[in-house]
Amino acid sequence: MIGSIPTLEARRESHETVNKQLRYRQIIECLKEKPEQSAKQIAVMMMQKGYIPTSERNFVSPRLTELAQAGVVDH
Repeated sequence: MIGSIPTLEARRESHETVNKQLRYRQIIECLKEKPEQSAKQIAVMMMQKGYIPTSERNFVSPRLTELAQAGVVDH
Protein backbone atom coordinates (compact mmCIF):
# COMPACT_ATOMS: atom_id res chain seq x y z
CA MET A 1 0.00 0.00 0.00
CA ILE A 2 1.47 3.33 -1.07
CA GLY A 3 -0.18 5.38 1.66
CA SER A 4 -3.10 5.43 3.98
CA ILE A 5 -6.01 7.76 4.30
CA PRO A 6 -5.44 9.73 7.52
CA THR A 7 -9.10 10.01 8.49
CA LEU A 8 -9.71 6.28 8.12
CA GLU A 9 -6.55 5.49 10.05
CA ALA A 10 -7.52 7.91 12.84
CA ARG A 11 -11.00 6.41 12.98
CA ARG A 12 -9.57 2.89 13.27
CA GLU A 13 -7.16 3.94 16.00
CA SER A 14 -9.92 5.72 17.89
CA HIS A 15 -12.18 2.68 17.60
CA GLU A 16 -9.44 0.47 19.01
CA THR A 17 -8.75 2.72 22.00
CA VAL A 18 -12.35 3.02 23.21
CA ASN A 19 -13.09 0.82 26.20
CA LYS A 20 -16.51 -0.24 24.97
CA GLN A 21 -17.52 -2.16 28.08
CA LEU A 22 -16.78 0.86 30.27
CA ARG A 23 -18.66 3.18 27.93
CA TYR A 24 -21.63 0.78 27.86
CA ARG A 25 -21.76 0.79 31.68
CA GLN A 26 -21.58 4.59 31.77
CA ILE A 27 -24.39 4.96 29.25
CA ILE A 28 -26.59 2.46 31.09
CA GLU A 29 -25.89 4.25 34.37
CA CYS A 30 -27.04 7.55 32.84
CA LEU A 31 -30.17 5.94 31.42
CA LYS A 32 -31.01 4.40 34.79
CA GLU A 33 -30.78 7.84 36.40
CA LYS A 34 -32.88 9.46 33.69
CA PRO A 35 -34.57 7.14 31.16
CA GLU A 36 -35.49 8.11 27.60
CA GLN A 37 -32.65 10.52 26.93
CA SER A 38 -31.24 11.33 23.52
CA ALA A 39 -27.61 10.61 22.69
CA LYS A 40 -26.85 14.32 23.16
CA GLN A 41 -28.53 14.38 26.58
CA ILE A 42 -26.57 11.31 27.65
CA ALA A 43 -23.36 12.93 26.40
CA VAL A 44 -24.07 16.05 28.46
CA MET A 45 -24.67 13.93 31.56
CA MET A 46 -21.52 11.91 30.93
CA MET A 47 -19.47 15.07 30.54
CA GLN A 48 -20.89 16.42 33.81
CA LYS A 49 -19.86 13.17 35.51
CA GLY A 50 -16.36 13.49 34.05
CA TYR A 51 -16.64 10.37 31.88
CA ILE A 52 -15.97 12.18 28.59
CA PRO A 53 -14.14 15.45 27.84
CA THR A 54 -16.92 17.19 25.88
CA SER A 55 -20.66 16.84 25.39
CA GLU A 56 -20.17 15.76 21.76
CA ARG A 57 -22.81 13.12 21.02
CA ASN A 58 -20.34 11.08 18.97
CA PHE A 59 -18.82 9.84 22.24
CA VAL A 60 -22.18 8.15 22.94
CA SER A 61 -24.03 7.50 19.70
CA PRO A 62 -22.03 4.53 18.34
CA ARG A 63 -22.15 2.72 21.69
CA LEU A 64 -25.84 3.51 22.10
CA THR A 65 -26.52 2.00 18.66
CA GLU A 66 -24.57 -1.13 19.63
CA LEU A 67 -26.54 -1.41 22.89
CA ALA A 68 -29.80 -1.09 20.92
CA GLN A 69 -28.70 -3.74 18.42
CA ALA A 70 -27.91 -6.05 21.33
CA GLY A 71 -31.38 -5.46 22.76
CA VAL A 72 -30.07 -3.79 25.93
CA VAL A 73 -31.76 -0.44 25.26
CA ASP A 74 -34.61 0.74 23.04
CA HIS A 75 -34.18 3.33 20.31
